[in-house]
Amino acid sequence: MLRGLLKRNADLRVLGLIRFSYMGQGGYRLHDDPTIRRRVLYDPARLDMRFDLFEQVCLPGLRAQEDADFRVALLVGDDFPQRDRLDALVADVPQIEVVALPPLPHREACHLAMKRVGAGPGWHIQFRLDDDDAVAIDYVGTVRQLLSRHIDHAGRVALSFARGVYAEERAGQVSYHARHSPYHSAGLAMLHRGAGSVMNVAHHKVQIRMSSICDVRPWMYLRTIHRLNDSIGGVPGGFEPEEQVSAPMLKARFGIDHAALEAAMARARAAAPTDAEINPQARRHDAD
Repeated sequence: MLRGLLKRNADLRVLGLIRFSYMGQGGYRLHDDPTIRRRVLYDPARLDMRFDLFEQVCLPGLRAQEDADFRVALLVGDDFPQRDRLDALVADVPQIEVVALPPLPHREACHLAMKRVGAGPGWHIQFRLDDDDAVAIDYVGTVRQLLSRHIDHAGRVALSFARGVYAEERAGQVSYHARHSPYHSAGLAMLHRGAGSVMNVAHHKVQIRMSSICDVRPWMYLRTIHRLNDSIGGVPGGFEPEEQVSAPMLKARFGIDHAALEAAMARARAAAPTDAEINPQARRHDAD
């Protein structure tokens, strides 16, 4: 029985989704007019900042995963203007596949991207991550271990990590906040099979849409809060653990260089969209 459980654990695929300025229909709070959306998403200064945050925040943890058996779909538009630059940036992370799609409805695009990296009718794990957030270096192994126990469950099972770090930029200064704050988007994982993707269910509704696990082991995600964020709001309230955020901790848990993170976040201030380019009524993720 133990041998069978270990084999099932090893065989369970872990597949991630990261959207990188994808020029789709829905999925962001930007204006619905495709001309405005393209101008904002593909603005050279904005793309420089997105590349900067992706390189300094998101990629280090994926590159350093202790369990390297995973795949990630990096979703971009088929007219993405700096494809060669993006390909070069992820060249040393073989788990990442750049998936270029035309402007499709958000949910459809995410489903197709996940199919490209191996999602299908059998049970597998999907996780989501924004291009300016990070997961801990033991993330893949942890989600595989925890969710493999629930394959015999009648339906999908979600996994949220409650404890994380928020790095918030204001007026050129970065402050760090340790939080016990579950069911946020960063690193949300799901035991999944069939059509659709982890993006079909809004992260704040996961606990009412399906069975879920909330794990409290420390420092499993890092979220950045800055002027380029598409999300509304800042650092959430809630219980703050006693542990202090430090440069050595950021390096040990997320592979992140503290100075590079702060420099990237400071530079992001210059490329935020204007109020006229934001549609506050937009359904950001086209999710139930």
